[in-house]
Amino acid sequence: SAIEVCDWSSDVCSSDLVGRASFGAPWIFRDMRQFLDTDSYTPLTVEEKFAVLRRQIRESIERIDEVRGIRHIRRHLASSPLFKGLPDFKPTRIAMLRAETEDEILKIFDEIGEKYYSILKV
Repeated sequence: SAIEVCDWSSDVCSSDLVGRASFGAPWIFRDMRQFLDTDSYTPLTVEEKFAVLRRQIRESIERIDEVRGIRHIRRHLASSPLFKGLPDFKPTRIAMLRAETEDEILKIFDEIGEKYYSILKV
């Protein structure tokens, strides 16, 4: 979490750690801003995190094109800490890494929601 990143480095957040933490979890910037402004933060819900990832996909495609945008973003999606520890997730992760279109990635997200929603909500 953003708090752990800041605490680890004795009141000085390492840009390398923050940058690395943002891969697959871009909401860390929001968490950090909220924490710095209020000395606390409210974590995003699973639904909000998926909305951020969907927006990231759209923005990647808009900035480049669908083929290169998906190739660029899919490795970050597959490594998201949101999916860490999900049972039997390897085939889904591989499918994400092989996806070629926005529709394929969004379909995988829908399947994740159906299969893992109760686990992700915890």
